[in-house]
Amino acid sequence: RAQAVGSAQGGQSFTPTSYLLPIESIVLTSIDPDAGSASSGGGPLYQCPALASPGSADAATGDAGNLADATLPSGSGDASLGDASDASQAGDPCWVDMADNAALSALFAAPANVPPGTYNAIVVNSCSVEGSYQALLKGSVSYGGTTYYTTPSPTVLTTSQTEEDYVAVAFQGCSTAVMLAQPLTVQAGDTLTISAFFTLDGIAWLIPDAPPGLGGCAAGPSSAPNVCSGLPELVASVGTVTPNLSTFLVTEDPSDLDASKAGGAVLLLTDDGVPFSGFLRRVYSPTALVPSVTYDVPLRSVVPNQGDAGLVAAPDGGDGGGLGLPPPPVYTVTSYGDPATDPTQFRVRFPEFLMTTHSGIFETANGASMVNYRAVLQ
Repeated sequence: RAQAVGSAQGGQSFTPTSYLLPIESIVLTSIDPDAGSASSGGGPLYQCPALASPGSADAATGDAGNLADATLPSGSGDASLGDASDASQAGDPCWVDMADNAALSALFAAPANVPPGTYNAIVVNSCSVEGSYQALLKGSVSYGGTTYYTTPSPTVLTTSQTEEDYVAVAFQGCSTAVMLAQPLTVQAGDTLTISAFFTLDGIAWLIPDAPPGLGGCAAGPSSAPNVCSGLPELVASVGTVTPNLSTFLVTEDPSDLDASKAGGAVLLLTDDGVPFSGFLRRVYSPTALVPSVTYDVPLRSVVPNQGDAGLVAAPDGGDGGGLGLPPPPVYTVTSYGDPATDPTQFRVRFPEFLMTTHSGIFETANGASMVNYRAVLQ
């Protein structure tokens, strides 16, 4: 059922301890923003061993980086590179456990050969021609004073820990594209490092009502709660960084001091304290209100503002508590829009975002409306 913006939404977000995602290939490519499609060819960064075919490229070497660097704190998986029994049940030999650092490191144990060219995107392919695929997730969540554990359909959730197992959620489409902040030109003989990052924090949720169509969902029996999940989409950068994750709960009630009504979150990746990318994520809780923003997309850009003239965002405590300290850095934080390949589109933009708890105004749907918010650093 549809829920009005600002109404109570219920449910509870949680972080899976294991998330098996089918990855057939990861490709460095070029996408035409007008056509919204990738060019032929491109540079393969990874291919599922079960689908790999003999062949080689003698052009530039593109090191895909260590995706284990991307697994910001999100629990420890227990299924390595996909449990054989799970793979056989679903008929997919390309499972990768997105919660297992060792499994993710193994993806890029060897450098990849990338043909010379100019690239602006990384595409993750989870299926070839099927048009849909399943991911498997496992975890527990506390809701209404009861701890639930994921279990296979049709039950979906159980209160018995001994019955905890993977639940399958379905996604439409086969590929997700991540645009690079700047086009990357690769020449013969170049050695490059491409870093890709994601987090599983709060990516799944229990919801008491029928699945609302956000993310993949596994419906429970009638009158029982359901399990839904977003995709662990990547953000990418060229070069080596050591990321940390800063999480801000975003409430659209500026008087909600602790963000208990927050329906979304901004997750910012920082390097040496400076944000460079991140994600938007939907937040579910018994006190959360339905947000006016469609969350669960990566951020397109995090750009430092020049000066602080006309600052709308107000940090808690002012400018160093009146000690004469300089104002904190201010950033324009912009998400991807629809379609993601169009750089002029965005779902939400924070024109004056601070790296501390603050209040301000964000823009929705390419500037269609302005919304007051409060961001609370966790």
